[in-house]
Amino acid sequence: MILPATRDLPGRLFIPGWLVTNVVTFDLFDRLFDETIDLIEQTVDYLQASGKSDRASLPGSLLIPYTTETMRLSTQLMQSMAWLMVQKAVRMGELDLSEAGTPKHRLGARRVCEDPGPDLARLLPERFVVLAERGRGLYARLGRLDRFVFGPTDPLASSDQPRLQDAPSLGSGIVLPHTANTICSLRAERARLRHQRA
Repeated sequence: MILPATRDLPGRLFIPGWLVTNVVTFDLFDRLFDETIDLIEQTVDYLQASGKSDRASLPGSLLIPYTTETMRLSTQLMQSMAWLMVQKAVRMGELDLSEAGTPKHRLGARRVCEDPGPDLARLLPERFVVLAERGRGLYARLGRLDRFVFGPTDPLASSDQPRLQDAPSLGSGIVLPHTANTICSLRAERARLRHQRA
């Protein structure tokens, strides 16, 4: 039976050496990594293309909620990829297990990402709602893995409580110019990992 991480001393996380490699297996990592890259790519494609016309067609009362949910989705995807890269580093021996369990390496921005937000499914563009639900589901699954491997989060120790209005948007002019290169880099990293294990 696989047991989650425990605390051997107050404030100190004890992670059995075999835990991450048994829970976040290579096959599971592969699926999650590919799913995250695909969702990032689909979200960017939507926001760059039909998302612009969808946004323009929204009534003024929905512009702020739409922008807010766009930023929430962006944050969920970026935090998901960051967490997966930490697990990759653990598997490759590049990061110590105890370091991976510290707040800065845990799945971040929980207050923003786990907030369900207003019930606007019937009002926002259908394609965006589908992407948002997928992003929320992906983040929730990684959150369960994070808590199982590293234990419950400590709200007092968490340093990742940004305001949603501070979260970068995949639809902003700042992030988008770098997105294509970022996705290519992630896919190259994915291919490198597969080659190393072949």
